[in-house]
Amino acid sequence: MSKNNAPSVYAEISRIYHDPAASSLVPPLAKIDFLFDNGSMATAFLPPDQLTTSGLKKAVPRLRGLPDIRPLVRELNTQFADIMDGTAPDFATSSGLLLPRTGLQRLPGGHSLYVLGDQLIGPITAPVLPRPPVSYHMLLSPIQHPLAALFSELVYCSATVVVPIIFLFATLLRSWINEITPSWQAVLAITGGQGLGKTTLARKITDWICDSQNKPALLYSAGSTPAAIHDTMVTARDLPLVIDDLCLSASPKLQQKYRDLGAQFVREGTNASAISKKSGNLTTSFSCNAGIILTAEFALENPSDITRCIFIALTQPPVVTSSLTPKLIGAACRRFIEWFLQHESEAAEDFRKINSEEKPDDMHPRVFHNFLILRTVFSLALRAAREDGLSASSAEPITARYETGIEQSQQYQKKLLDDLDRSKKKGNLAFVLLECYGDPKVFNLTKNIKKLDKRDGIEWKNDLCLRPAALERAVRLQDGYQNYTLSKIARELKDMGALVIQEEGTLQVRLKKDTPRVYRIRFDALEEYEERF
Repeated sequence: MSKNNAPSVYAEISRIYHDPAASSLVPPLAKIDFLFDNGSMATAFLPPDQLTTSGLKKAVPRLRGLPDIRPLVRELNTQFADIMDGTAPDFATSSGLLLPRTGLQRLPGGHSLYVLGDQLIGPITAPVLPRPPVSYHMLLSPIQHPLAALFSELVYCSATVVVPIIFLFATLLRSWINEITPSWQAVLAITGGQGLGKTTLARKITDWICDSQNKPALLYSAGSTPAAIHDTMVTARDLPLVIDDLCLSASPKLQQKYRDLGAQFVREGTNASAISKKSGNLTTSFSCNAGIILTAEFALENPSDITRCIFIALTQPPVVTSSLTPKLIGAACRRFIEWFLQHESEAAEDFRKINSEEKPDDMHPRVFHNFLILRTVFSLALRAAREDGLSASSAEPITARYETGIEQSQQYQKKLLDDLDRSKKKGNLAFVLLECYGDPKVFNLTKNIKKLDKRDGIEWKNDLCLRPAALERAVRLQDGYQNYTLSKIARELKDMGALVIQEEGTLQVRLKKDTPRVYRIRFDALEEYEERF
């Protein structure tokens, strides 16, 4: 070790750690070993801009008792410069890998490591320093064959449990997936009324990630500050983040607030919207790195948001075995990552095949892509479980469970999109009536006025004459007109000058004595005002 001018302490930079991602935002980190005259030792890890008097004293409080550490500061800065320009002796042995984030890390030489909270997974061929921005403690147990055990338990659970587990596995590979194939744009939305177990299910698959007090680290209520949630979206790379309890409310204002928040988290969670963070007058944009899980009592209202979700729509509490514990799920996650690191190239080939699959005509491209990714992750996880000891007899029912869960999710999503589509008008009222007139399945018209009392209407002297009930029924069957009342229909027809009126005070007329009253609608006015949206 080099000796400082002050005889009470010796110091040396023993290693420089570099970020393998070569991010300009992450400076190299110096490992500094201190030896005091009394034989005690200390170690500090500091970036170059903290090789200062104040930086050293903050990192090693014992230095505060020394009269002058400026010579030590100068020496350490000289050492750092020599190492960085390659003039220091034994430079080759003075470098290591800095891992400043959670999740999958690509290393020089082509292999990968994984930082799973406080766990480092993968072959270590060089000195490694995991330094994610937030430390998470993993509840892991030494369970034998945890993947096989997990999948064996899932056979006895509801299909609504299987899909969230696969989403969890996809989250563990989130950064890698986004490198291999076009963006994975999905959040997991667990919906349903009160008391159906939405929060219980979300916590079941995420509670193995804890803070220093062994409390769930990545669980936020919808009422939490957006800043705290946004920070975790950025820092919890390749980890699941639960945003819980987007609930209905007696207050329309509060209810709309939760709907808006849900939509915002979906867009941010799929990187459709950047996460903005302000520091003074400076605003910086970030991308979400976590896998977002929402629990909500309501569905979203925007088609773009709906297509970014994998839905778990609970109509009854899911069946979950008592053996499906957070510790088991955590151990299975670790085993899946270990397996993936050994089969990364094979997994990449499976994912590249996604880009060549043909989309069904009736499915949104984003929805199709998201479910393909989920299917591929399931295939990988099942393969890993088989190699972990899962029997073929168990693989078949778990596959059936998964397929049932996916089918339920897709059907629910399609219903949401169809309902929204039906709520959108395809044209104005004039357009609607002209379309209905041309469809004999809508209007049962007669050519004989004597039979008008038994039919929907008649074409009379170039006018469309409709009985009130038939007019209301036909309009209300059209997309976007489901809530129209007869009075509103009549008012709009009157406003466009389409109604023939014979008597003051009524908009209905009799074509002949003893015939039922009808709305007499001018074809020429309909054609003039017709508008397709």
